[in-house]
Amino acid sequence: MALPESERLPEVAVYVQAREVLEREGIPFMVGGGHAVAAYGHRRATKDIDFILLAEHAEPALRALERERFFVRRSDPRWLYQAMRGEVLVDLVFASCTHRGIVPVTRDWLDCARRKAVAGHTFPVIAPEELIGQKILAQHEDRLDWWDAERLLADRRRVDWQRILRVCAIDPVKTLSFLLFVEARHPNDGWYPREVLRQVWEAAAAELKLTLPGEPVAVG
Repeated sequence: MALPESERLPEVAVYVQAREVLEREGIPFMVGGGHAVAAYGHRRATKDIDFILLAEHAEPALRALERERFFVRRSDPRWLYQAMRGEVLVDLVFASCTHRGIVPVTRDWLDCARRKAVAGHTFPVIAPEELIGQKILAQHEDRLDWWDAERLLADRRRVDWQRILRVCAIDPVKTLSFLLFVEARHPNDGWYPREVLRQVWEAAAAELKLTLPGEPVAVG
């Protein structure tokens, strides 16, 4: 629903207004997606802002935004609601939806959020670990998620890989593919611990029902 020109707000003003609505309602959230990647120093174009929150808060958040004259829609009740003011879109993301199932946002993700500058204003932003995990799961054709995740690993010595693996544990094959993607682009450059590769490789082999070299062959 288009607003009259006189009532349209700049993009950043809409982000701040949406933040103020959720804060007023006491709904915890954090910024994810392309704006989160930019907050960690890796700018790229993005068409909207992602507010990440718990599933139990998605409906109250949507109703609160609707009361503030946002146009709202329940785009995919499994993981995504959306709110628009004029042409500016705010995604309410409460899970990662993959072909293997749903990975819900959990409270510990919110507890690990960091205060960062987003479009010149301070917002809570998803931590690199959970963001990388989401990006690993989200990649498919015509998307840039693995390149985003790679950029976020630039400060890899301070990344908690076990947190990353907890997010994307639902799909060890895709996770292994990402690790090999990084290895192919940065051979022998230590972008992740060898133990992480072994852990994911074993999980992927179990998923694919493969026997790794040196493992006993199942009989019967």
